[in-house]
Amino acid sequence: MAHYKFFTAKQNEDPFDVYLTHLKELVKPCNFGTMEPKLLKTQIVLGIQSRDTLERLSREDMTIDKVITFCQSVEAAEKNCNELEKTTEVNQIKTTKTTIDNCTSMCKTKEDSARKTNKVKKKFNNKVSKKSSYKRNIINTVKNESDSDN
Repeated sequence: MAHYKFFTAKQNEDPFDVYLTHLKELVKPCNFGTMEPKLLKTQIVLGIQSRDTLERLSREDMTIDKVITFCQSVEAAEKNCNELEKTTEVNQIKTTKTTIDNCTSMCKTKEDSARKTNKVKKKFNNKVSKKSSYKRNIINTVKNESDSDN
């Protein structure tokens, strides 16, 4: 039963370090001996939640330590990007609302107000799109830096 639990373990929504700790607890009663590090690495790769990380780990032959470091780095980069994204979104929404309010109060007609409001909304949407691109670039940079370490 211990082998079954180990080989069917998945990360699901858990942070990587929680998943890793869980796997280390599950592998102890299996008594894999010298094969333990290799099987632990294999199960990390097979059970990882992120498809991008899975594909990357499947293409390269890394040591268990490098696999763990890579997964932790990617997760930290994604978390930082999400936090940055939230902060940026809030600030952009506040700025956009203020700009729309200012346009509305300064415009002479409803048509003029609608035209200026749409212009501001387009600018906002372009910024959000650029931000998503920025997030992808950061994550790719972390992955590429890990490549150069190998």
